[in-house]
Amino acid sequence: MSMYRQLWLAIIVSMLLALTGSLFASLLSARAYLEQQLSQKNADNASALALSLSQQNPDAVTVELAVAALFDSGHYDSIRVHDPNGKLIIERVAPTGNMGAPEWFVKRLPIDADPGEAQITSGWKQFGTVTAR
Repeated sequence: MSMYRQLWLAIIVSMLLALTGSLFASLLSARAYLEQQLSQKNADNASALALSLSQQNPDAVTVELAVAALFDSGHYDSIRVHDPNGKLIIERVAPTGNMGAPEWFVKRLPIDADPGEAQITSGWKQFGTVTAR
């Protein structure tokens, strides 16, 4: 193999390595950004739900309607409301289905956002805890 071909081969291999490394770093950066944004969205929406329920006198029906409205308008895995003792008041869980991405991609690069949590109060008493994921 001539020196000219070896030089071109080295250039092509180094460019492919640089492109692969750049793509991998960009993919991991985008994943971290999405996890951060989803965690922040979960926390904000859990706080908004808890605040809206705290402004009125919450009962089981009111909580169920508010959770259903938030769950139906957003893309959540689950929204749970527990009483202060840890007993489940209401839970809405999304069915697992097609994520719009290949299964191998979802398994290799999962996005695990932290759930948002907020306290629901009724006057000076705690009514429960909202967990949105």
